Amino acid sequence: MRRMQKEIEKSNLKMSQKIKITAIVVLGLFLFLIDQVFKYLIMAGDRVNIGYGWLRIEKATNAGIAFGINFNLYLLIPLYVAVIAILLYYCVKKIKSGELNKFFPLSIVIWGALSNFVDRVRFGYVVDYIYLKNFSVLNVADIMITLGITYFIYVNFFINSKIEKHENNS
Repeated sequence: MRRMQKEIEKSNLKMSQKIKITAIVVLGLFLFLIDQVFKYLIMAGDRVNIGYGWLRIEKATNAGIAFGINFNLYLLIPLYVAVIAILLYYCVKKIKSGELNKFFPLSIVIWGALSNFVDRVRFGYVVDYIYLKNFSVLNVADIMITLGITYFIYVNFFINSKIEKHENNS
């Protein structure tokens, strides 16, 4: 009887984990689609300039990498594929080990990278549309990548170190 109860608890845990994984993937896909829809709308218009002051929606293109740094497109596409493949491999490892707190930010980074990758393949550049005065022009995918990496660093260096300290003190 006790063994059956443990199997039920284990099954419930697996189901709970599957629901969380699905929710994370759906969230990433949703943000990917939002970014792609914005990019489509921006590209369809001749001129889009909405907003004033420090925040505007404005069409811009970026043939380089972050902050417009020039980089050869023929080298960049294979680099994108390699980075996404490595991140996917790492995500699968995190899912198998049950570390969803690490899977979540990586998933968001992957969806953001895929959105910018679609632009590079379609147009040869990334479409940016969120203008921040005195900073840069970016898009939702860039925000996804930045927040995903930031959260991943937070989880790995701050949360894990607190857990390790707690386990060592016990």
